[in-house]
Amino acid sequence: MKAEKIYFHNLLTANKGKIGLTAHHSGLNPRTLYEKMKLHKLDKIHYKKKKKHRSTQKAENTYV
Repeated sequence: MKAEKIYFHNLLTANKGKIGLTAHHSGLNPRTLYEKMKLHKLDKIHYKKKKKHRSTQKAENTYV
């Protein structure tokens, strides 16, 4: 079971939490993937790329 959790964790990380891509690469139906994620307490939110706040992006792009 632990190996399966690590496998899905790595796939979700590589696919940035995208269920369709992760399901495709694992050979599973997206519904089955969701069931496996629930079993292993994996949430796609933790694998999504976090967006930066607009003010932070603007500050990073400002030249001194």
